[in-house]
Amino acid sequence: MTENHLAQTLRAFLADALKDFSYLAQDGKTEGSPKIINGFLPPKKEPDGRDWPFVVVRPVEGSIDEEETSISVEIIVGCWSREFEGYEYSLNVLSRIRNALTMLPARTLNSRFRLAFPIRWEMQADQPYPSWTAVMVTDWILRTPDVRTEKEDEIYGYFQK
Repeated sequence: MTENHLAQTLRAFLADALKDFSYLAQDGKTEGSPKIINGFLPPKKEPDGRDWPFVVVRPVEGSIDEEETSISVEIIVGCWSREFEGYEYSLNVLSRIRNALTMLPARTLNSRFRLAFPIRWEMQADQPYPSWTAVMVTDWILRTPDVRTEKEDEIYGYFQK
């Protein structure tokens, strides 16, 4: 549930941060703000790239210890351009995302999820031309709920006999 709530909150935050982003595509057409997608890309509907640009938000890993819960989230950016420099569009989206994340008050999203540094990103060498993708990995920290004893649970009515 926590992972889903983080991903949902992050998608809403990114939609707001990217709402006025656009770029000029290869055919002189302006591409609007990226679609914010939950988890995985749906099956491709448009072979000409009209499903692009996109940003996928996907929780990929987590850990829990006594004090903190950590959740890693991939932010996958995809842009479409027949220009060989089209990869720059994906980097521009990543830059906008990075700036928005690092300007979060107290590095905290929704008063609950604290952004941990470093923020990592990668542009893979093999790109499925004419689409250009880049991946950013963010780590989020939140407090692990305290462990309660059985006696405390009886007091709160969790183990009624």
